[in-house]
Amino acid sequence: MSSYKQKLIIFLIFLFIYSIKTYAQNKQYNLSLNLPIGYSNLDDYYRDLVVKGEVKLTHSLNIRPLVLNFSNFNDTSKLFKPKKVYDSNSINLSILPLNILQKFNTNQPYGWNDGPLSFSKGYQVLGSGGVYVNYKNLHVIIRPEFYKTASDNYRTNSQYGQVTPSISDIGMGQSVIRYDVGKNSVSLSTQNMWLGPGRYSSLIMSNNSKGFKHISLGTNTPLNTKFGNFEYLLFSGILTTLNNQGFENNNLKTKLFNGSLRYINGFSIVYSPKHFSNLFLGFNRVFQTYYSALESNNGGLSKYALAFNGLFKPSYNDDKLKIDQILSIYSRWVMPKEKAEVYFEYGYNDAKSNTRDLILDNSHASASIFGLRKFFTLKNNNLLLLETEITRMSQRPSYLQRDAGNWYTHGEITQGYTNNNQIMGAGSGLGNNVQTFAASWNRGLTKIGLQFQRINQNPTQRYGNANNLFIRNVIWNDQSVGLITRFKVYNLIFNGNIESVSSTNYLWEPGLNTKNLYMYLSTIIAL
Repeated sequence: MSSYKQKLIIFLIFLFIYSIKTYAQNKQYNLSLNLPIGYSNLDDYYRDLVVKGEVKLTHSLNIRPLVLNFSNFNDTSKLFKPKKVYDSNSINLSILPLNILQKFNTNQPYGWNDGPLSFSKGYQVLGSGGVYVNYKNLHVIIRPEFYKTASDNYRTNSQYGQVTPSISDIGMGQSVIRYDVGKNSVSLSTQNMWLGPGRYSSLIMSNNSKGFKHISLGTNTPLNTKFGNFEYLLFSGILTTLNNQGFENNNLKTKLFNGSLRYINGFSIVYSPKHFSNLFLGFNRVFQTYYSALESNNGGLSKYALAFNGLFKPSYNDDKLKIDQILSIYSRWVMPKEKAEVYFEYGYNDAKSNTRDLILDNSHASASIFGLRKFFTLKNNNLLLLETEITRMSQRPSYLQRDAGNWYTHGEITQGYTNNNQIMGAGSGLGNNVQTFAASWNRGLTKIGLQFQRINQNPTQRYGNANNLFIRNVIWNDQSVGLITRFKVYNLIFNGNIESVSSTNYLWEPGLNTKNLYMYLSTIIAL
């Protein structure tokens, strides 16, 4: 076992024991819920409450789903609490709010961060609901999902697009069995995860794809030490592939792939320095490999801890083995007094050979996200929110001499970084650059605003339709402008987008300009 792996394991054991000792001094059982990511929009609303200083900052919000005690909810967010149907000294049974997500494109595929719903044209729907059971330290959330994807015809060409069959399915969705040990939790789950500080995208893990079966060990509450606060998550799971669907990391086209099940192992840690409690520094690292390759490794139990491999390539030699990694570092600074936050994430989809390689070719195989959000106080408790996020996934100029491939396609894993053929990180598309700006009026739960977005579709092409610098001869851009809303009517909470999308040189065909109307509506039935 490498020295790096030994030190990391020892550090995690220390945090685990420290948290149990702290918990034993003040033992109590709390009703607490894993907040589902994305389509219910509760986690985004909670983030706004934290940035505005209306809720005490108890989590970094960089490892999700959040585990929140009911006491963390303010008067407005209590609308989302489960409805108790049975409560005794030891057992609690509650019904979870119902959620219906609808998505519609009139002309071409658009929209992401919607779980199992596909990147396709037409009408799609997802519905979910369930129950929450609590017995002392045991928390069980059964929240199945039914979904139906679209399969309408749209214009394609040899470079992009393929109409694939619709999917109708019901699965465990956002379900989890969690057992708390102090401030740590052991979980068996199919929930989506979000790693990193991004609001619209995450380089490493988001709710763009269907959640996968996984087991995890992580914090349910930040660990307080004399050096500052720590949060961590260690998970292992199974990734699946669909035979008849296009791949989001292959321009929505089907392709040949290794049919073996894939094993995924990831590690995330967040540190908040003691004297800078609103500053968060984080690290994410995820590996995937085929089970057949994993079983041929004689490393004992340590062979499953791929994310603990040494940081440089020689320690695991991914050029020869069927193993791929993706990692990122990030920072996020929350300023509740100023009602603002700023964040930055920088990642790699290929390991560096050594320190010299890291310094001399820092941008090789890299991607980044930068974001800034600020609330401005208006009259009568009204707030104006301005926010921007810039995501860059196209290759930097170093690819002229050293091609890294696009993000989520690197290496020996033919499916790339996907689950059910959907990208597990930033879902806007393969190798895209995205700029987002939004301005909204906010009062309590209610939000009304405008969102502007520009997507530069995979501007670098190493082979084929490109000039001598491997820059595409024809640039395809999507520009969207739309209305964003969130409001409550009786016990119904609505969150929706209506966007007009204009594409220039659609499908990288010169002069082909198209229009598309994208509509998204999430409805929560508060019980």
